[in-house]
Amino acid sequence: MGKLNRLGRTTVHILGTVKALTDSGVTLVSTSDGIDSSTPAGRMMIGVLGSLAEYERELVRERTALKRRASRANGTMFGRPRKVKDRLWFWVAAGQITPPMTGDELDVVVSAVLQLRCRWSGVKR
Repeated sequence: MGKLNRLGRTTVHILGTVKALTDSGVTLVSTSDGIDSSTPAGRMMIGVLGSLAEYERELVRERTALKRRASRANGTMFGRPRKVKDRLWFWVAAGQITPPMTGDELDVVVSAVLQLRCRWSGVKR
């Protein structure tokens, strides 16, 4: 195996995978880390490296969330730009404009207008 941190996302998942492989008679050897799961020291290192990988993943998640929050506070919009304005969806939901009129006028598929109208009004299709 090349890198041990690619074996799983959490320490519990990595240790469970190693245990399942060991129970099946498979010995896990990491070529880049020099770790062998057949030895007690190798199993300990798998646990330590798994914990470090999980810690690193949590740090990345935390930084990403902080950056996203800061970007939203500065007015950055995420996702694809809306083709239709919210005001128009309100009119469709209120029944003031029919979905075919909206679809023709804004070059949007009518089924998308109907789906969003149901979402806005809370009615299941």
